[in-house]
Amino acid sequence: MILRKEKRDFQAKFISAPDDYLYSLAERDGATVPIDGALWIWPEFVSRGHVRRSFELASIPASARLTLLCDNAFDVFINGREISGEKQGDWFSLTDFEIKDALTVGVNYIALRLFGSSSLFKQISAISGGLIISYGDGEERILTDSSWECVAACGFYEKREFEGWNTGAEAPKLRGLNVTPLHPRYKTRSCYFKKSFSVTERISSATLYATAEGLYEPTLNGALFDDAMFIPGSMEAVKEYQIFDLTDKLAVGENTLGFTLASGWLNSCSWGTFYCKKPSLLAELVIEYESGRRQVVKTDESFTLIASPLIDNDLQYGEKYDARAENEMLCIRNYVYAVAVERELSLVSQSYPPVRIKAEIEAESVRELRRGVYIYDFKNNGAGRAKLTFKNTVSGQVIKIRYSELLDDCGNPEIGVYQDVFFPDDNNEGAIAEYSVRNLDVYICKGGETETYYPRFAYTGFRYVYIEGYDGADRDTVKMLVMHTDLDQNGNIETSDSDLACIFDVVKRSYRSNIFTGPTDCPTREKNFWNGDIQGFAHTAMWYMDNKEFLTAWTKWGRKIEYNVYGWEDEEYILPLTLYKFYGDKSVIADKYPTVLSLIAKRERQNGDRVFPDVSYSPYRDHKATENVPADFYGAVYFTYMYKCAAEMAKILGKFEECQRHEAKFQELKARFNELYYTESEADYTPKCQSGVVFPLAFGLAPENDRAEIAETLHKYVQKADYHFTTGFMTSERILGLLCDFGYENDSLKIIKSRTYPSILDMISSGATTTTENWTGHRETFKYDSMNHYAFGGFSRWFFEHLGGIKILAPGFEKIRLEPCMFRELSDFAVSYKTEKGTLKSSWSYDKARESFIYKCSIPDGISATLKLPEGEEIEVSGELSFEIRN
Repeated sequence: MILRKEKRDFQAKFISAPDDYLYSLAERDGATVPIDGALWIWPEFVSRGHVRRSFELASIPASARLTLLCDNAFDVFINGREISGEKQGDWFSLTDFEIKDALTVGVNYIALRLFGSSSLFKQISAISGGLIISYGDGEERILTDSSWECVAACGFYEKREFEGWNTGAEAPKLRGLNVTPLHPRYKTRSCYFKKSFSVTERISSATLYATAEGLYEPTLNGALFDDAMFIPGSMEAVKEYQIFDLTDKLAVGENTLGFTLASGWLNSCSWGTFYCKKPSLLAELVIEYESGRRQVVKTDESFTLIASPLIDNDLQYGEKYDARAENEMLCIRNYVYAVAVERELSLVSQSYPPVRIKAEIEAESVRELRRGVYIYDFKNNGAGRAKLTFKNTVSGQVIKIRYSELLDDCGNPEIGVYQDVFFPDDNNEGAIAEYSVRNLDVYICKGGETETYYPRFAYTGFRYVYIEGYDGADRDTVKMLVMHTDLDQNGNIETSDSDLACIFDVVKRSYRSNIFTGPTDCPTREKNFWNGDIQGFAHTAMWYMDNKEFLTAWTKWGRKIEYNVYGWEDEEYILPLTLYKFYGDKSVIADKYPTVLSLIAKRERQNGDRVFPDVSYSPYRDHKATENVPADFYGAVYFTYMYKCAAEMAKILGKFEECQRHEAKFQELKARFNELYYTESEADYTPKCQSGVVFPLAFGLAPENDRAEIAETLHKYVQKADYHFTTGFMTSERILGLLCDFGYENDSLKIIKSRTYPSILDMISSGATTTTENWTGHRETFKYDSMNHYAFGGFSRWFFEHLGGIKILAPGFEKIRLEPCMFRELSDFAVSYKTEKGTLKSSWSYDKARESFIYKCSIPDGISATLKLPEGEEIEVSGELSFEIRN
């Protein structure tokens, strides 16, 4: 895959599968509406669904017959009277069911309780039909269509519906409803598209440009030609296209260009949302011949297609793959022609690496969990999918593949994070929606001596894989494929201290697990692109990996959550400024500055007559802190800080009048903030906790003359906590560095070395091999918490900025100060970082015999550097140097 920035005018058309072909697939499987005029409906939230509507009757009718068809179990309520669908083969239905006696003159209520999948082979479901009310002189139809509403019947991980949901009681929240004449599973059906063409002479170049709504996998002559996965990714404001060099891959003669389409982020979001949009493809292959002739193979109505072996696919819920269908794809008579579809999308090329398979790992152990079920332990938690090799299979043999991050006390897989976020017990083994769990893959064998399969359009976080339906399981049957966006590792540490080395690897593994075309919060239950998580981790992300193109693209165009939430939406300015600090590219500031001005204007409107924001905009505060700050304090912190950063952005862009205006507003709000929250006599802020002091110190809100005394207050809170973190997602990244900056280096080391809760080493000792969503790690953890959340790892910037001592003084490492914190207890520590000017190194080791430190540094040309010695003197350094420092 070629990475470069460009905007291309495509000659090709977006193409998709024709509706009549998809209808034929649905009809073959019995997925046709049971009443003319009815539509298929299903909640956007793939969970237990609650759909309802009301209707009025002037008199009791002669008859009222209910007909419904659904993939899965359902209950109907007519004015509160409950009727359940009956199992009929692969479907659940009611046919001409008389409900006249349940009706009344006036307002009537009909409601549907819908359940997730009870079939291994169906994930995407729907219901269709309605109520036919007959009178002597006519009839009235209440059909499934857009007039129905979908309501939230409970909160997260609750198990009881609110009273009256089925009889018109006011709902706490309305949800989206998919409404379509074509069953959603077929509207989103994965198809394989292809076109054959002839190469008649020697070529000088062949370049493929391709993108899709959904995900696509390209092939040439039936084989994969690139290792990029999950393309075109998840960007929301633009559609990225990918560029491939096929010059050395085309053969003289006939060639076939092929593409498999899947749903991806087009139809999937968050905890299990399903949007019911039809995937489409755009591609053109440009062939330049040595003769000067040019040939373009482009997507249009000349492409043909067939349903792929992916009978169901969802980024969250997994793949259902019927390998028997591979044989059908060999018969040209089964193909139909594609149709062109109109799309108005802003197209830009992808300039950062794609997701790739980065490692194939063998299991540490295999055991039989119960009869016929085998569980594989891969030692470390990570993200990706399982690769499976089966031998001597029978056609139609069904193999179930599931995943887990940890085991319960009995050694069984803990599936909490894979269950529905509402009514999770519906997904328990043997329950009504047993197979409506996230990350369940199903493979139907074609039969043969050897079959190999791995899902290409779904991923998850896991340490364990367990399979059912295959008797020949051995150690080689299942491998772990580690996947992530293929960013280079820019920063590294070396130390003989095993604790710090382990922490570094755990944090790195967690971040890598969460870079899938954008920065997610976790690879398991949500896969959400939380903007707050990455803004609190931004410095660490950039010390670890080369995020220049990746996070620049994401902050400009990426899918994000949560807007309108303080600390989260502040990513709009925090991430661009961090990118500029590390890479020195003003364009990201120029691109995002108008967005920041809009953010300021919006927040000022929301404030109205208030100085600081309403607490409703700060629901999370310093998320997961064991001692948190109040919402009003938290909102005031970010509202004030926003102007400081806006001033900095304006200054970078040379907008000096705007800079002065933002700076003046910042100073005004800073003074007001300290009036409200600062107690000068105590050198403390009203929250009276670590986070409450870290915020004003780190964000420049504390009075300049009092900063040292306020830092001493922070020191006292650290002592009070017995040298533990009490901070959350937003302040954990700052606290260690602040302590070092104000002379409390030993506090920072004691915090990082603490082995009891709450601490990073306690988290790891609980069994965590990636940072977890809570300080508890695997110990006493709420069963639905993520075991792979990078946000708490933000403190790892301390490795580079304080143990290594690298302070960036000018963007892009043009100017730095080296100010290492050296500890005898650690013996040695070294950091290296690949800047665009070369690799920067800073290291120290303790010589016990001489009772001194040996400090070494390597400064690439183009970096202006000074070294701050323990006594405070600063000296200029360049090239490779070594110093003896007595301390």
